[in-house]
Amino acid sequence: MRTRLLSNLCSGHVDESGRPVLYLLDDNMTHRSMRRQYVQLAREAGAGLGCLHLTGSLSQSHMGNEGRGSDERVSQCVLSNVSSSMQVPGKRDGVSTHRVLEVPSPVPGSFSTETLDRVSHFCQTVCLDPVPPIEPPRPTDTLTPTQTERQREGESLEANSRKGVSLYLGSEGVKGMSKREKGVVAREANTLRREMVARVKLAQHSVTGSELCVTSTAEHWAAALSAHFDKQS
Repeated sequence: MRTRLLSNLCSGHVDESGRPVLYLLDDNMTHRSMRRQYVQLAREAGAGLGCLHLTGSLSQSHMGNEGRGSDERVSQCVLSNVSSSMQVPGKRDGVSTHRVLEVPSPVPGSFSTETLDRVSHFCQTVCLDPVPPIEPPRPTDTLTPTQTERQREGESLEANSRKGVSLYLGSEGVKGMSKREKGVVAREANTLRREMVARVKLAQHSVTGSELCVTSTAEHWAAALSAHFDKQS
């Protein structure tokens, strides 16, 4: 179905008289993975897309199921599984929320005129509005001088703090420890490093008591870690 639909979309989104063509896919599509492939398909073809989400309770589903003929009726277990596994359409499908229209279930009964008007308007507007392409990450050379500087500072901060941990773990005070003790210290040092990096990024200046900042060298980080563990011993 996907291949055939993509072929039809790529051949044009209007009929011979110039009117927009609207394709309706009627399926449960309970999981996001089922819907994402059609979002991507519409994006590739430059076509519009909308999702009509029919809402209702499990009891309504059972009532509607009972009204079916014996050959069309499904087991209550199937209805319960579909209801419990339903992933509500939204941004995580890869589209904005304005492309999802929730339609209350009319069971028992039929859709109201107001609901039908809403669906009609949705199909004539949102469903025909092309899905925009995903914007690629902005390259570094398009960043402003300030943004570029902050990016470099962040990269330098991470690199120097990691080197600082390595320097500390290779110091004389740690070399004499047992393998088990070194493992414990290594885990604590890396945890402390992450906490201190977060504080430096947040403050954008030196952290009280550690004299660390975004421009601190690996040696500064090793010294700060050494001072921390010396206080604990």
